[in-house]
Amino acid sequence: MIFFIKLHLIMIYLSNMIIHIEKILEDQIRPALANHGGNVELIDIDNGIVFIRLTGGCQGCSMSKQTLTAGIEKTIKSHFPDLKVMDLTDHNKGKTPYYKDHNKGKTPF
Repeated sequence: MIFFIKLHLIMIYLSNMIIHIEKILEDQIRPALANHGGNVELIDIDNGIVFIRLTGGCQGCSMSKQTLTAGIEKTIKSHFPDLKVMDLTDHNKGKTPYYKDHNKGKTPF
């Protein structure tokens, strides 16, 4: 019985965390990304890692790493300091990527 109570409390905590992070993204992150034709999707939260995917103009953008660390991750960590953020974006695909890899996986630099 105690196991199910603990499991239920964990599920409530995770559900509230997902709602809170989605609200952070909606209120603080997405408006800035939208100015550049981009967006961010919350994919999952697992073992203290928030999995996100950048879309639109953010997908393939040369500043996406900076957006992730100085924008998205910093904002989420201000509310949940123990969480990490991982980008699952395939920056070479999509309808409107800023940067296309024409070197077939090789760095352009």
